[in-house]
Amino acid sequence: MAKYGTKAGFDSMASSGLKLLSNDELDSLHYATLQVLKRTGIKVESRLAAELFESGGASVQKGDGYALVKIPAHLVEDSIQSAPSTITFYGRTPEDDFVAEPNRYSFTNVGVVPSVVDLKSGDMRPFVKQDSADVARLCDALAEVMVFERAGLPTDCPTESIQLHNFEAMLANTSKHIMGCAGSVEKFNCIVQMAAECCGSLDTFNDRPCITMNLTVSSPLFIVATCSDITIAAARQGVNVVGISMTMAGGTSPVTLAGTLVQSNAEILSLLVLNQLANKGAPYTYSQTSVMMDLKTGLGALGAPETGLINAASAQLAQYYRLPYWAGGAGYNDSKIVDVQAILEGTLNALFLALAGANIIMGGGSINSILTFDYGKMVIDHEMFRYIRKMIEGIQINEETLALDVIDQVGPGGNYLMHDHTFNHMRDMTPAGLFCRTGFEQWVGAGRQDMYERAREKAAEMLSNHKPRALPEGAADRMRDIVAAFEKEKGIDA
Repeated sequence: MAKYGTKAGFDSMASSGLKLLSNDELDSLHYATLQVLKRTGIKVESRLAAELFESGGASVQKGDGYALVKIPAHLVEDSIQSAPSTITFYGRTPEDDFVAEPNRYSFTNVGVVPSVVDLKSGDMRPFVKQDSADVARLCDALAEVMVFERAGLPTDCPTESIQLHNFEAMLANTSKHIMGCAGSVEKFNCIVQMAAECCGSLDTFNDRPCITMNLTVSSPLFIVATCSDITIAAARQGVNVVGISMTMAGGTSPVTLAGTLVQSNAEILSLLVLNQLANKGAPYTYSQTSVMMDLKTGLGALGAPETGLINAASAQLAQYYRLPYWAGGAGYNDSKIVDVQAILEGTLNALFLALAGANIIMGGGSINSILTFDYGKMVIDHEMFRYIRKMIEGIQINEETLALDVIDQVGPGGNYLMHDHTFNHMRDMTPAGLFCRTGFEQWVGAGRQDMYERAREKAAEMLSNHKPRALPEGAADRMRDIVAAFEKEKGIDA
C-alpha cells in the first residue's frame, strides 16, 4: 500500500482542479498546527489514550479526569508518514469497492439526521429504524453513491443499543461500504461481529473490512474517551477511522477561516497520531465538516460560502499530507424545504468540493441545515452528482472523438443522426433523468410536474423495486441475535 513520504510530494498528489491555497500557505498552516499541538496541546479524557501518547513521546500532564497532551512535531510527522495514502472502502463484494485516491471521488448521503420528510405524507417526522433500512436501500440503487453514510439514529430504538439496530438495518439493505458510529468499544465489537456475518466470516472481514468508524474530536481541542478508545480498537482491528473536526467558526474555533483551519487541522492530526500509535499503518481518513457560525443567530450557516471555503481548503491539506479526504458539503443548505435555496446552496457546495479534490463528499438528501433527510432531495442530489462528474471529466480529445472522417463523410448539408459514429457514442451523452427536456405542451400534458414531484415518485419506485445483494444464509437472524444478546446482557428493555 502506498505511503506518504515527505512533504515535498504534495504537488504530485494534488487534485488537478481548484487550488485555494499556495504551497507556502499550506506550509504556514502546517507549521502553525505543529505549534498548537506542541504548545497548547490536546485535552484527552481516556487514560488508555494518554498512556499511548506518553509511550510515543508526547508530554502528558495528568489532571482530574483528563490529561493535557502536548505532541512534538516529529511524532506528528512520523504518524503522517506511516498512514496509508490510498484506502479501499471495501463493499461486501469487490464490485462494491471504492478506492480513495487522488482525483477519484464519490458522493454520499447526509449523516446523523434526527428527522426525515415522510415519503408518503410529505410531513417532517422523527427518523426511525425503517428509515435506516430505506435510506440504505435507496442509496444502494444510486450509482453515484459508492460509499454509504449512516443517515440517522433511529428514535424508535433503545438509546443504549441504537447503533447496533442502525447497523443491523443498514447491513441488510446495502452491500456498499458503510460509515457509521459505535458509541462504545463494546458496541464496536458487536458491529464487527455483525459485519463479519454479512461478509461470510471474520477472516473475510479482516481481509476486507466493510465498515468505517466516524469519530469526531470535540472542539476546541478535546478527545473524549469514547472517541479515543474506539479509535484505538478500530486501528487494532484494521478498520478505517474517519477523524472529523466539526468546528463552528466564531463559536468553537477562531472566527477567521485561517484560524479555524489551524485548530481543526490540529484536532484531526491529534487523532491520527493516536490511531498510528495504536497500530502503525492503520487506515485513517482526514475529514472536515466545519461551518461558519451566523453571529446574529448563533446557528451554523451551512449554506454560506465560508463553509465551502473551509472544507475545500481542507481538501488541499489532506492532499498535502497524502491522506484520503471525506468532506461534508454535498447538498448542504439551510433551507427548510426543497426549494431554489436548497438546490443552489447544495450544488455550489458539492461542486466546490469536487473541484477541490475531496474523495468522499457527504450531504446528499439534506435540508434544514443537515437536520433532516428528504428522500426526494436525495434523488435530485444524485442527478446533480451525475452532472458534476460529467463536467469534471471534461472533453476527451483523440482521433475517435475529433471525428474528422465522420465530418468528411457527412459533408456540407448532411446530418449525423443515422451515422454509426452517433450510435456508437450516444450513451456518452448525459440522459435527462429527472430533468425535463420536453416541449412546453408535452410538459403540460404530463401533468405539469416539477422536479421535486418527479423525484419523490422515483424514490418511491426505487424503494419498491430495488433489491440489494442478498446476505449469506442466516446472516440476518444472526445479526438480530447479536443485538438481542447485547441488550439482554445490559438489561435493556427492547
